[in-house]
Amino acid sequence: MGKLFGRLKVSIYLIDSKRFFCSAINCTIPRQIPYIRSMMKLVSNWPLKMLFCLIICQCFNAKSQSINALTFGTVGISQTGSGGTKLSNGDIIVAGDAEIFPGNSDFSISKLSATGQLKWTNYAGTTNNDLCSMMDYDGSDKVYLCGSSFTNQSFNSGLVICFDTAGNSIWQQSYSLPNSSISLTGIERTSNGLMLVGNYSDPSNIGNDVIMLMTDSLGSLLHYHIYGDPTLNEVASGMTMVGDTLALIACDKFVGNTRYNANVLACDSSGTLLWETTLTSRFNSGSKSLILDKFNDVIIVGETETDSSSQFDIQISKLDLVGNLLWMRSITGSNFSDAGFAVCNSDYGNYIVTGYYYDTVANAKKIMLLETDTSGNFIQMQLYGNSNAGLGMSIEPLGSSYLIVGSDISNGLYQIVFDSLALSTSIPEYLNKGEIKIYPSPFTKKFTVEIDPLIESQIFVFELFDLFGNLLFVQNFSCNERFITVEVPDNLCEGIFVARIKLNNGASISKRIVHLK
Repeated sequence: MGKLFGRLKVSIYLIDSKRFFCSAINCTIPRQIPYIRSMMKLVSNWPLKMLFCLIICQCFNAKSQSINALTFGTVGISQTGSGGTKLSNGDIIVAGDAEIFPGNSDFSISKLSATGQLKWTNYAGTTNNDLCSMMDYDGSDKVYLCGSSFTNQSFNSGLVICFDTAGNSIWQQSYSLPNSSISLTGIERTSNGLMLVGNYSDPSNIGNDVIMLMTDSLGSLLHYHIYGDPTLNEVASGMTMVGDTLALIACDKFVGNTRYNANVLACDSSGTLLWETTLTSRFNSGSKSLILDKFNDVIIVGETETDSSSQFDIQISKLDLVGNLLWMRSITGSNFSDAGFAVCNSDYGNYIVTGYYYDTVANAKKIMLLETDTSGNFIQMQLYGNSNAGLGMSIEPLGSSYLIVGSDISNGLYQIVFDSLALSTSIPEYLNKGEIKIYPSPFTKKFTVEIDPLIESQIFVFELFDLFGNLLFVQNFSCNERFITVEVPDNLCEGIFVARIKLNNGASISKRIVHLK
C-alpha cells in the first residue's frame, strides 16, 4: 500500500490504416486500450479513422485531468493549507495561513487555474499570530475562514475573516472573553449568519471546553454556549451542519490514564445540547472531522492506537442521527503514524478519506486518497507527494474526482491534489438492506412510510425520537407491508424529529422528519 499509484493518459498515434500505438501516460483504466483497438477495426475509412483518434484522445484528456500533489507558495516561509473549493469556472480556491514574518502569520487565500497555475495569493489578519483552521464557501462569491489569533498575553481569540473570490478581505471579527482563550476549529453558514465551534479555556477551569458561537451575516456575535465537564479536557476539531439549525461537533475527550477518545456533540442553533456520544475505546484515539452521509448517518474520521501499533492508525466510525454508535473501525497501516483528517461521500455512497499515511517504501508520510465501503471496510488507496511529510486537511467531491487541500509540511508549502479513484464495485450496506421513504415532510398529524421491496418481508419497528435522543413513540409493523401510515400523538410538539425503522437482523435506517401543528 506504500506504492504511489499513478494515472495514465492515452495518446493515440496513427501509423497507417491498420496499425496504431498508444503512449500510456495518464489513463485511469489501462484495460480500455484493447477496447479502443477493437473500435479502430470497425473504422475502415482513413479520414474517419484519424477523426476517431482525435475524438478518443480528447475524451481521455477530459476525463483524466488531474493535479498530482502540486505544491506552491513562497520558499523560506511556513505556509499551511486548511481548506479549498472549485469555483464554477474551474478555478481553485485554497485557504490557509502563511508566516509573513518570523512568528507572525496571517490568514491566506490563493486562486489557481483549473490546471494548477497560481494566479494570486492575498493575506489578511491582525497584528498577532493568526492561524487558519477551516473554511466555508457560500457557493457564489464569499469565502469564510476561521481560526485563532495568538497574543502576547497568553490568551488567544477566535478569528473569522470573510473574503470575496477575488481575494479581497470584506470583513473580519475577533471573539474573546475576559481572562480566557478561544480558538475556532469549525465554521458553517446558516440562513441568518454563521455557526462557529472551537475550544474555550480559562484559569478557573482544568483544560479545554467546547464553545459554540452564533453570529449574524457580518460576524457580529449574537450568543455563545460552552459545553464540557470542568474537570475534563475536551477539544473540538471540526463540525458540520444538518439543515439550518443542528450542529454536529467532532471532539476529543479525556477518559483517564492519559487516554483520549473521540467524542461527538449535537446542539441546535439556540445552544441547547441535544446529545453527546463518546466513541468508547480502550485505546488512545480521537477525531478530526465528521460529515452527514447520504443515508443521514454521521461519519467520523480520526486516529487510534491499535493492538499492533502504539502509533496511530486511521479510525472511521458511524453514528445514527440521535447519537447511537453503529460501528467503529480501524484501518491498519504501518508501524508509524497514520490518520484521517477529512471525509466526504462518493457519488455512489462510499466514504472517501484524506489525511496522511506512512509510505514504507519512500519512508515518508504522504497525502492519502482512501476509499472505504459504507461499513468502513478498506477498498483502495492512492498516495501523493514527494516530500518527507504531507498532510491532507480537507476534501471536496467534484463529480467522480476529489479536491484535497493540505500542506507539504517538510518544505512549508501549500499542497493540492485533484484526482479520481477507480470505480468501486463494492455494494453499500444500505443497498443490501434496502431503503425507506417518509412523506410528507413537514407533516401535521400523520405520514406514510414507504418500504423498499428488498426489506418488505422483514419485521419492522417504527420509532420516533426527538433530537435529544428521547424515544417518543413506537409502532410495530406487520410483515409484507409496503406502505405504512403512522399517526403521531396529539401532544407532539412542532420541531425536527428522527424516524427510525428497526429490522429483524438488528440493522436500522434513520430519516429526519419535520412536524408542524
